[in-house]
Amino acid sequence: MVVSDKLVVLDRIPFELDPAKILKHMHVRGNSKRYEEKINELIEVVTPLARPKAVYKIACVENNADDSLEIDKVKFNSLLLKDKLNKAETVFVCVGTCGAEVEEVDLPANDVMKRFCLDAVKNMIMFSASGYLRNHLIQSYHLDKVSVLNPGETESFPISNLRSLFTILGDVEKSIGVKLTENCAMVPTKSGCGIYYSSETEFVSCRLCPQIRCHGRRAPYEPELTRNYPARNEF
Repeated sequence: MVVSDKLVVLDRIPFELDPAKILKHMHVRGNSKRYEEKINELIEVVTPLARPKAVYKIACVENNADDSLEIDKVKFNSLLLKDKLNKAETVFVCVGTCGAEVEEVDLPANDVMKRFCLDAVKNMIMFSASGYLRNHLIQSYHLDKVSVLNPGETESFPISNLRSLFTILGDVEKSIGVKLTENCAMVPTKSGCGIYYSSETEFVSCRLCPQIRCHGRRAPYEPELTRNYPARNEF
């Protein structure tokens, strides 16, 4: 762990690649032996290379008025965020990644199956980073329950808010190797971001997301809930 200018960088995140869990995540049907063979090959290559990382900052919630929400003097455009942070004074602004190192794995262009398997392996590494970050926040700051809101995960928290999140964290590429494109895509692609906050009742934004087949779904979709958080225009 490295602390610099109020940023905390977690650059020694442990991870474990279980072939059975990766296959389950991929929802492979029928004979999975070929997939399992390729996954095992990739695990041998990726394990010594991968270095998942995360960076976060404790930030202050300010100016939570009817028409604005600011975190560390940076404006966010989301009714969902305003509602969930209504009583919060501080939050944890975070970015995590599977790491740029696994992007260097060279695969044959025509081996579609192996590329598909590598994508799943990267996902599992990213999930490890997210889980480690969450546990780190809970243990380090003695939190009871923690919720997280992710820009772009629902229409009520538009992807454009990524710009504000990265503004708070400064040079994220320098910190953990993640950069934000003009179209608000993160590179490496297997990276995630969010605003963690302490809450009496855990909120899972999957409840607002209609993508039923999402591999990362953590709660059932509740369409009636979306009426409380209409989409906002991008900014």
